[in-house]
Amino acid sequence: MGNLGLPGARVTVATRGGPRELAALGETGPGAEVFPITFEGAEIGELHARPRSGQPLLDRQDRVVLRFLVDESAPAIASLRLTEELQSSRKQLVLAREEERKRLRHDLHDGLGPALSGLRLQIDTARSGLPPEGAVAASLRTASLGIGNAIDELRRITDGLAPADLGRVGLTGALRELAGRMDGRRVQVTIELAPDPLPPLPAAVEVAA
Repeated sequence: MGNLGLPGARVTVATRGGPRELAALGETGPGAEVFPITFEGAEIGELHARPRSGQPLLDRQDRVVLRFLVDESAPAIASLRLTEELQSSRKQLVLAREEERKRLRHDLHDGLGPALSGLRLQIDTARSGLPPEGAVAASLRTASLGIGNAIDELRRITDGLAPADLGRVGLTGALRELAGRMDGRRVQVTIELAPDPLPPLPAAVEVAA
């Protein structure tokens, strides 16, 4: 607020997590006057301005100028606030999606997959005690092949939900395996992690890495 000769001012914007400082110049401290920033009837932030040294309050001309600045800046601040809210919402959606995909992959890989494999083993065991050319054995063989195809399709689906290495060995192991596959005579690849091993991270972060 150098042009007005004020010792300091700051602008805060209202967010879902509470007020956030958007800009500050000088020091406001106690005694600062507050000017609400409104846009389309809703309060979206505040301007805090500190009176000059030796003055308990801002004078009339200061208030007129500051209210003018508040009114002129309100649309830009509202646009910035909306952009940040959209980015935050998108981030939360991505995190929630990846966590759900991680849970679904775990359920399919560790739940349904072993169940289908166990069922196929039971069918193959029952078929082994029957005459191979009989109608029942043929039906069981067809059922076994169908379950095998279902297991292959399930594996394809779970691999598509997230990189397979993540579900098998975690992020630390997946990074080491990737470095090992890239390491060769022409290119030498080493990997250093801090900390090692890496701590559990959100599913979206692990997939991105």
